Amino acid sequence: MDETLELSESKIKQLQKMPIIETTISRSKDGKYVIHATRIIDIKPVDYWEKVLAKSDA
Repeated sequence: MDETLELSESKIKQLQKMPIIETTISRSKDGKYVIHATRIIDIKPVDYWEKVLAKSDA
């Protein structure tokens, strides 16, 4: 049973707009703690941020 999932073009575009989430888990240098860090990466065009900032100035 080797099934492949094919995504529609609209679904691919939707996924490309979503933020990238990265997570890392490590141990502290002294070994007493577990460090769980999550980064959220959101890529937007400069024009988008210029419009957002222009609206906040109003």
